[in-house]
Amino acid sequence: MENLTTLSEIKRVLRMTNEIPDDELGSFISGASEEIYQEYGWPIASTQAIIDSDNDTYYIFPTLQQATPVFSVSRVLINGSLLSSGSYTTVTGSATVTLANGLASTYSNESIIMGYSPNIFNRLATFMTSLDVLQSTFLIAREGEEFPRTAYLTQKIAAIKTKLNAGVYNSSPFEGYSHYKGDYVYQDDIGGTI
Repeated sequence: MENLTTLSEIKRVLRMTNEIPDDELGSFISGASEEIYQEYGWPIASTQAIIDSDNDTYYIFPTLQQATPVFSVSRVLINGSLLSSGSYTTVTGSATVTLANGLASTYSNESIIMGYSPNIFNRLATFMTSLDVLQSTFLIAREGEEFPRTAYLTQKIAAIKTKLNAGVYNSSPFEGYSHYKGDYVYQDDIGGTI
C-alpha cells in the first residue's frame, strides 16, 4: 500500500524545513496512511468499466463528463487479474488510466477495475500526520504545555471525517455510491484546501 501524503505536504503544513529527519517523518506518514486504510479499506475506492478495443484511456469518473483529480491510482485489474505497473500509465490530474499498446484490443469487452485514492484522503492523511508529528515533537520539547496549532489540525481532521461519513457516503446526493464504480464521489468541494 502506498502512503497517502508526502514529505513536502507535511513540511508545508507544519512550516518545517529540516527540523525532523525525512525518514522519521516517513514513519509518521506510514502510520497515518495505515490507520486510514484500516478504517476505509484498500483501495479506498474503485471504478469499473468495460474495455473498448478502440479506446486505450479510461476515466475514473466517467459519468461526471470531466476530469476530477485523484491523489493516486493504486492498482488496475482486468477480469480480476492485477496488471503490472508497466501495463498502464496514470494521470492523477485528469483521473485517467491508459492501457499499454495492444491491451485494449486483447481484452476488448472485458472488465477493467481501477483502484484509487480520492484527494480528500490525501488531505486527511496530511492533517493526521501533521498532528501526530506536532504532538510528538512538542511533548518532547515542552511536556505538559498546550500548543495552539494542534486545535487547528484537530478541527480540520474532524471536518474531513464528518464530510466523509455524512457528506459523501450517507447523504442523499451520494446514496447511489458504489466503491466499484465511484461515479458519485464528486470531490471538488470536499475538505477544502490545505
